[in-house]
Amino acid sequence: MDYNAKLREAKLLIDQGMYNQAVTTLGNVLENLYIDLYTRIKNGLNRKQEQQLGQRELDFTANSDRVAREKGFAGLTLGGKTKFFHENRLVEEGERILGRPLPQFKAFDPRLFRDIRNEVTHGREDIVSEDEAELYYRQIRLLLLEVGFIERKKQTQEVVAVGGLRSWKENGVIPHDAILGGNLKMD
Repeated sequence: MDYNAKLREAKLLIDQGMYNQAVTTLGNVLENLYIDLYTRIKNGLNRKQEQQLGQRELDFTANSDRVAREKGFAGLTLGGKTKFFHENRLVEEGERILGRPLPQFKAFDPRLFRDIRNEVTHGREDIVSEDEAELYYRQIRLLLLEVGFIERKKQTQEVVAVGGLRSWKENGVIPHDAILGGNLKMD
């Protein structure tokens, strides 16, 4: 998944006041984050650990719906994915495999996000405020940064510091003929 593109899409939806759609998009991002992190963790385990985790996955999905039984971890619902991560202490395993602490991921409580995302996806409307959508956007972005699936934005310099402001002519703006003729009156 192109996480940067999905985050831009979610931010655009928030900026346009489409908070429910933004939360739905962010829910999809979170599900894919869990899938990709799970895959990375599983690939970082030794053979015996990988087999043990695979068996726990089979046991966990055996009592789930058909999709989860067929697709394994990837077929679980968002709630199922978060529960599997929690029960199997996969965030701690992820810290070991990624070689860095994951304090945001450890502290992240997906239950509220999951519940609101489910409400938006399966029923009620106008339940997400701008502040909630921004909160979810920031949380998901932090998680993606922390696990290394996206990079921090590079610091930008102010235009003035780089070389000063350019005139409208240098920026390619073509004024109306009346302005070029000196008529600056506003009617």
